[in-house]
Amino acid sequence: MKKLIVSYIGDSCAEFLPLSFDSIKNITDKIIFVWGMEDIKTKQILDKYKEELQDKLIIIESKYSQEYKEQNGRQRNIYLKYLQENYKGYLNLVLDPDEIVDEKFKEFIKSDEIQSMKENHLLSIHMRHTIRDLRHEDATVDQHFVHNRLFRVCDELEYPETEHPILISKSPNVQYGYTNKFCIWHIGYSREMFAI
Repeated sequence: MKKLIVSYIGDSCAEFLPLSFDSIKNITDKIIFVWGMEDIKTKQILDKYKEELQDKLIIIESKYSQEYKEQNGRQRNIYLKYLQENYKGYLNLVLDPDEIVDEKFKEFIKSDEIQSMKENHLLSIHMRHTIRDLRHEDATVDQHFVHNRLFRVCDELEYPETEHPILISKSPNVQYGYTNKFCIWHIGYSREMFAI
């Protein structure tokens, strides 16, 4: 089975990060986290998981400048470059620290459909957004998808340096797909619950 990496960028996410890590830590072979070097609580949680996961967790420190809208794309290209230099051919799932994968992901990642996934195939994932509390969710469309979050690492991939970048491929042979065989739960709009 081809190995799986989960990649993040983030900071000021201490209330969500343990839930996100716990949803994937026993499934993934590596976790790469690009930390923005601002929030000490986030760093403390990263250090706690580093102690637990040791070489499985790779923390890359890169100052996140709020002044530049393109900084999000820059941060994402940091983990992407690291992947391209060290983990070519591996499957990679991109999560934000306020996102959790559901229990179906473990079986999905073992499926022939995913294990035979070629380079330059970018897969968009079904997402559900909780609103205010964990019982309500965004229902403005039948199904939300987050674009190009699962892919096999290759040199043709890059993030535009924009505020909300979506991974693109420079290859003319790129294929785009969608799956609702597992779900990413976005809980960031329920921040008040975690404050309570």
